[in-house]
Amino acid sequence: MLEPVGQSGSPGEAVVNVIARLVAVATGSVLVAVVCAVPATARILEHDHFNDSGSEPFTDCPGVDATVSWDDDVHILVKTKRPGRLAYFGVNVHGTAVFTNDDTGKSYTNVYNFRDRDHLVRDNGDGTLTITVRGSGANRWYGADGSFLFITAGTFAFQFMVDHGGTPGDPSDDVEIPDTFVPLKDVGIDTTAGRDFCEDLALFTS
Repeated sequence: MLEPVGQSGSPGEAVVNVIARLVAVATGSVLVAVVCAVPATARILEHDHFNDSGSEPFTDCPGVDATVSWDDDVHILVKTKRPGRLAYFGVNVHGTAVFTNDDTGKSYTNVYNFRDRDHLVRDNGDGTLTITVRGSGANRWYGADGSFLFITAGTFAFQFMVDHGGTPGDPSDDVEIPDTFVPLKDVGIDTTAGRDFCEDLALFTS
């Protein structure tokens, strides 16, 4: 499952929450070949489109017995800007997470869309890569009657480092280095600021 986007999280934080799962799902999925209009000097390494859906008990809010179901449409593109060069990732996610109160049958729904692109991948010359990511996203929250409640939307950028395992041009063996995440930009609107997700889940599904 893609981790549900937290109500109080910014678009940038939303990407951080799901990116590890996206990579895991993409690695285990069947890649499909496509024809894309890209510069002749670029090379597509992977182009994957898949759906991830399911449901499970939601236990993050003590005192509320709930189930979360999700349905995510994911596109991942991995390419080099020049043959034999470093790989650049792009991710588009369109999804819905529905949090249903098991006692009342009412639901609190999050519809989210985000995209991010590797803006710069730098080989540090010491076995590591520094990756700068830019993107945009939005989370929209709806009550049990379908009424619109909150929105978090904006643009973001962040940076992190990976150990490339001796193969800087092959991302399949890259491992993220802990404590290297650096937020660079997070600009937008957040009407959930100051609110508590668990309190809202109980309030809107009672």
